[in-house]
Amino acid sequence: MKRTGAVIVIILMILLSAVLIFHKNAARLLYSAGKKNIKTSPAVSECCLDAAHYMDRGNQEIMCALADLYLETNRPEKQAGILEQYASLYPRDPYPHHALGILYYRMKKFGPAEKELGIASGLSDTSSESLEANIVLGRLLIVSGRYGEGLDTLEKAMSRLKNLNKENPQKEVLFGMVLSAITINRNDPGIKEDRPGNIDQVSESINRARGYLEKKDYGSLEAELKKLMARLKKEPRSGDLPEINPREI
Repeated sequence: MKRTGAVIVIILMILLSAVLIFHKNAARLLYSAGKKNIKTSPAVSECCLDAAHYMDRGNQEIMCALADLYLETNRPEKQAGILEQYASLYPRDPYPHHALGILYYRMKKFGPAEKELGIASGLSDTSSESLEANIVLGRLLIVSGRYGEGLDTLEKAMSRLKNLNKENPQKEVLFGMVLSAITINRNDPGIKEDRPGNIDQVSESINRARGYLEKKDYGSLEAELKKLMARLKKEPRSGDLPEINPREI
């Protein structure tokens, strides 16, 4: 009797293992089909990815693919929902917080965007998502009128970029984002009216920085950007900052 019971348990374990293996493989096949069709057949993609997500709720790749699908089909609320679910399951992963911060920024929900970008920025010293979140947070602060605070945040981002290997392709992209974030409001009327002569100096500094970026001379670029930030921090600013298209990040 004991032997029969043991045999039954073993058979049930084998069957359960087979079901789990089939379950995972089916979810993987559905994920692959869904990801492949995001741009070409969004409806087919959604059916596949929804089924895959139902079968494997905690799968990060599936949740990423669903977020990409909702971005492609312009459904920000659905995209936010899946990213929030991802963040709740993996709170130490910078990706969902970074993606949520970008999404809220584009939706002009600057409070939630600042919160999520701040979380993503603090989760890793080296991941591209954390570094980009740090830069976008600086840009957000500038756009929302907190110019000095935004420049301080970008300075912090630059100090973190030093840790990236010079050959890392992300280094050029991220330094370019810093330069873009610093200079988005260079046509602010407040500067032109108060110190018109300074515009030439700022423009020259920006052009030098762009030259260093093209040459990948990151040491000279960082030094130039620090001087540029110091100059901009001293400039009086009047009136509201110009409207910025949030999709330009």
